[in-house]
Parts: sequence; structure tokens; C-alpha cells
Amino acid sequence: IETANKVVVVDAQLLRKYAQEVRGYIDRLGKPIDRVILSHPHPDHWLGLEYFQDVPIYALPETTGEVAATGEAFRQYKRETLGDAIADKTVLPTHSIVEGSEQIDGLTYTYRKIVNGESGFSLLIEIPEIKTVIAQDLVYNHIYLCVGVKNQQGEFMFDGWIANLESLQGGDYELSLIHISEPTRQAEI
Repeated sequence: IETANKVVVVDAQLLRKYAQEVRGYIDRLGKPIDRVILSHPHPDHWLGLEYFQDVPIYALPETTGEVAATGEAFRQYKRETLGDAIADKTVLPTHSIVEGSEQIDGLTYTYRKIVNGESGFSLLIEIPEIKTVIAQDLVYNHIYLCVGVKNQQGEFMFDGWIANLESLQGGDYELSLIHISEPTRQAEI
């Protein structure tokens, strides 16, 4: 998210090549990175953090805990299958996000913890001034690759996922930024 004076990055890619491209693009903007926000603990969102170790990395405490507990095993597994395309080490968030709102360079970021959505927990970010919601894996547009996801208690999360999606209906969003597929308009959620 580029504003007049800063950049906020949400998630950091899976493969080194793409994380490095994102970092290079941001560096060419000539604006400092205020922070990286990690939305949830899936490896395709945090393995590229090695290119952002020099800036504050924020996440929900649950996300940081999950990456700390399982991240190295995921990183090694991905490294076995994808080789040097995967980071050399697991990078953990350095700061915690709590639910609520804060101002960053003139924009309000409202953070909401989502429980039992597509992931056991994830972060939803609303930016009311630009009528945008960053939903990442909570919302998909005409595609979904993972079915039958269970939470840490071993329970399917379909009911929670549906309830979380329903909570977005009627929101004052013109744009939903999501993972895997094209951005969506509110009418499509």
C-alpha cells in the first residue's frame, strides 16, 4: 500500500524470485517501508520475509506462534522440493498486531482477527478512506484450492468460514484484495 510518504507491505510471497522482485519494486519507489504485515501463517505468505528483515514485521501473536512452531519444518520441506527458490531460513515477525485501528501516513488501518476462516486464524485489514478490505485467503474469486481445512482442534471450519464471509457482506468496500485470484468488488463477496 503506497501512500504519499511510506509503503506498507502485506505478506511476502512464497518464492525468493518474487519476494526479491517485490522488494526491488518498492525500493525503486524511493519511499521507506513502514512495515510488513503478515496476514496468517501459511508459508506462501511468509517465506519471502528474508527480503524484509530490515523493516518491522507485524503479525497476530497466534500467527507468530504458528510460524515459530511449524515454520522451519515447512521451509525445509519446500526447500527439498523447490531448492534454492526457497529461503535459507525462517524469518519471524518482530512486532504484534492487536485488533483495533491505527493511522499510518493518513490512512486508517483497522485490524480484525478472523477465527476459523480459511485458516485457523488470520488478519483482516480494512482501510475505510479508500473503501478497501484486505482479506487474503478468507475470500476467493471463482476458485478455491483447499477444501476440508481443519482448525487446531481438528474440527472442520466451514461454518466459521461462512460466518466470517457473511460478516463482510454489506461492508462499505469498493475493493477486496485477496490471495490466489483477481481482486473482487463487494458485490462478488
